Amino acid sequence: MNRRKVGFVPGRNGDLEKITEQETFREEILEPLLASAKAGEQAVFLSMLLILSTRLF
Repeated sequence: MNRRKVGFVPGRNGDLEKITEQETFREEILEPLLASAKAGEQAVFLSMLLILSTRLF
């Protein structure tokens, strides 16, 4: 069996509007929430979809 040449998947195009929107969210909303959680004033929960599973393999 011969080896095949593989490439890379190109990343998304750097949309300036989306990047600035993410930065303002991080600076204005996320960082104050995390700071108050570290101070013990409130709790922050992260909810994510299950992406990788050992049952798939």
